[in-house]
Amino acid sequence: MNIKEFVLGKKTKCSFFTDLTIIQCIEQLDRSIIKPKLFRTTFEGRIEGKIKKDTFTLWAVGQRNSWMSLYHGKFENSGRGTQIIGYFDVHLFTKMVVLGGIILILLAIINILMQPELHLDDLLLPVFVGIFFIAVSRIGIWAGEQKQKDIISFIENNLKAKRTNSSL
Repeated sequence: MNIKEFVLGKKTKCSFFTDLTIIQCIEQLDRSIIKPKLFRTTFEGRIEGKIKKDTFTLWAVGQRNSWMSLYHGKFENSGRGTQIIGYFDVHLFTKMVVLGGIILILLAIINILMQPELHLDDLLLPVFVGIFFIAVSRIGIWAGEQKQKDIISFIENNLKAKRTNSSL
């Protein structure tokens, strides 16, 4: 595991196969998911999502934070059914926030190191903030990864699909 995967989690591939056609998959998915709303009254354990042509994105309801796991999937015709190829990842906004935080921490450390007199006390705060930031990031991503099982179960149950490839 490299630093990027440690801080942001890694993209986890997860594919499925179903006997349904692509059109049946899209229709069933459209009936089963909750459409995203700014304010909602739904309960945890439900799945929200967006569908665009033959691609879709799913996430578990109950987590209104950017650390949630998103499943990005695509339907592909396989002749006798439909292959669902996708992966889990965090939201792009989360990646930008983490990158911005790391840049700010590095700039603070560089600024301190450029001072004519270096005191160990000056390094403690940026180092502590950096460790705290990475720890909070990992906890948030870990919490989001726990919802991946709900999304997998949703796909298997609603699309009558079986996993064909998963690195979970």
